[in-house]
Amino acid sequence: MTGDRNVAVLMFLAVAMVAFVSVQAQLTPEEQNISIAFDDMWNSLTPEEQAYYGDCAFPVKPLPCYYLGTCYCHAHGDIRYMTCDKRQFRYNTSPDHIGFMAMPACPMWYVLTKHEYFNGPPKTRLKAVKFGCWQSSVTVFFKSTFTGTYTLEVIDGPGTPVILTTTITKEEFLFEGTYFRITVVWLNAHIPGYYLSIECKFFKITLYIARHCMVIKIPPIWCHRILGICGDWNTFPLNDETILDIPTSDASDWGPLVEESSPLWP
Repeated sequence: MTGDRNVAVLMFLAVAMVAFVSVQAQLTPEEQNISIAFDDMWNSLTPEEQAYYGDCAFPVKPLPCYYLGTCYCHAHGDIRYMTCDKRQFRYNTSPDHIGFMAMPACPMWYVLTKHEYFNGPPKTRLKAVKFGCWQSSVTVFFKSTFTGTYTLEVIDGPGTPVILTTTITKEEFLFEGTYFRITVVWLNAHIPGYYLSIECKFFKITLYIARHCMVIKIPPIWCHRILGICGDWNTFPLNDETILDIPTSDASDWGPLVEESSPLWP
């Protein structure tokens, strides 16, 4: 009887494991919509564009960090960062360098930053942010004074760039295109207030901007698959890099962090 019982237990565990893996491999409705949109976008690209993106494969769970929820990666103030794994640190990115906040290894989307001195060196703050989605982008130039105006250069598919301005002081609809949706919304964030909201519609990645602060909201389907200052999002904050000017060759786990130039932002 003991042998039969052991066999029964093993069979139960095997069935349970198969069921667990099957459930884990399924996409949520939101992920299915993103995946369908990805396929549609990929099929709409020219052979040259597909070659540019290489062997892009839309990420599919399961991954260990999936159930930790959404990533909120921060860059704010003079410059304080928080990675997807919630490691916090300070680093003054030089004004003559570009910061690579977050991007997958295949740059279907990316968030890059430029900086300026704040009350003299070495302290710096955000000067501009470029949010790329496929080969379209939104570049935000931060206001220079407390009551100033933010300027946005929007490239949403072929055609002439659209220039927008906002003071981010009230709820506002600014733009709806093929790739991006841009609004001003109220957020009960760490610092409550109005934020510029820029959404890459196909990948459901949203960039929030206010003052000289920025928050990147990244869905959990991208966990363990991003590079840059936001970290590798592998649930281990202590391996997130905090010395951002190390050579790229020594930062393979995070990809580029701070570089003098990039073809993504000539």
